[in-house]
Amino acid sequence: MDCVVLTLEPDLGNASVGTIVRLLLLRLLIHFYGVSSYFLREGYALPVVNLSLQILPVVEEEKIYPLVDQVIEIIQASGLKYVVGPMETTIEGELDSLLDLVKKAQEVCVQGGASRVISVVKIDYKPDGVTMDEKTYKYR
Repeated sequence: MDCVVLTLEPDLGNASVGTIVRLLLLRLLIHFYGVSSYFLREGYALPVVNLSLQILPVVEEEKIYPLVDQVIEIIQASGLKYVVGPMETTIEGELDSLLDLVKKAQEVCVQGGASRVISVVKIDYKPDGVTMDEKTYKYR
């Protein structure tokens, strides 16, 4: 079976009966139908998405790496799974959270003096969810 990623909001300790029931139903779907990768937000299942981000701030050359480092720090602070590559960073999570990170990355670059920010974004979306591990496990 594929990797299963579950993030719960709100915390189960304070969750309503409806949220717990939705979680149990999701676990049944995973068990019987092989539904793979979902985040739960407020008890609703959202598919896991992969987003690759290449950020190109238009600044003097000596400022490029420090700004990119600040973007990577934002990604690290998000708590989402990520892999930094030499040309882009790939992040795994719920689509809205990932798009919020792209927006924050652009804002950080502008605050750092960029007159323009070019962002190259690639999104891998499947209704049943998709993980980085399922695409790369055989190469690790």
